[in-house]
Amino acid sequence: MTKSIYLPTWERLKRINSAEVVARTELHRRIIKAVRKRKDLDVAFKYECEEQNVRAVLLAETYGTVIRFTLQKHLKVNGLLET
Repeated sequence: MTKSIYLPTWERLKRINSAEVVARTELHRRIIKAVRKRKDLDVAFKYECEEQNVRAVLLAETYGTVIRFTLQKHLKVNGLLET
């Protein structure tokens, strides 16, 4: 994975499942998009989730100048909705 100013935020999310960033409100969309991109580019994380049969969901909420990221992990239930 290439270096990015958003990488520390993603690393913190993987480690403790939450992170907060303070930035001007005009930059919020850009920052949220960049952190989601970091998640999508992290192949090792995807493999780890697949091995644990878990689906990771990245949520972002904004409060004024604060962006609060939360990484939720949901257990996959295979074959539950078979027809």
